Amino acid sequence: MRSFALLASLLLPLLGVQAGKLEENGYTVTYDEDPESSVNIMSPSYTEYTLNSISIYKQESRAVIYIAENSYEPYHDGQLSLAEIFEEVCSLRDTVPGNLDLLVFDDLDSATQTKISTYRRQKKIDREEDIEFTPGTRGWSEFANLHYYSKAKAVNPGKSISKIQIKVMEAERLWDWADRDGSYDALYFTYSS
Repeated sequence: MRSFALLASLLLPLLGVQAGKLEENGYTVTYDEDPESSVNIMSPSYTEYTLNSISIYKQESRAVIYIAENSYEPYHDGQLSLAEIFEEVCSLRDTVPGNLDLLVFDDLDSATQTKISTYRRQKKIDREEDIEFTPGTRGWSEFANLHYYSKAKAVNPGKSISKIQIKVMEAERLWDWADRDGSYDALYFTYSS
């Protein structure tokens, strides 16, 4: 992995643009001209992997966080939170978090995957069935306690979360589908003003 980090540090500036507050705080930012392509963030202290990978879909008022490794980032001067990085990514895509109505976390940690599997088993919900929660419904408090919920609130503080969905995604449609087994769950957070 060290060779990947070295290669990335040499190639990433050539592939994209470094921008504003992120660059000032030591982060490397890469993206291409396609406004829906992922914006990838490399940290000066978390060098083996991409720290964040985020796509903004302005026309759909939606964002997808593919990678959010911020809790693993060793402290460094100028360190930014996921919310601060998200705001800068929105700026790069000519929008602000408040314009977004939906946030998707695409890559869930094992504890969350276990919680979802346990919930499905206890409630006798089929593996291929989507699940939806709104405030006050059964399951809302259980899933509103996830760290993903806290992150979703932090990246769009001007809006409240009105719906949590667990959606089954088909792995074959993804670039990393070989690493995933058939289908997987993603968390969708719907915002309201």
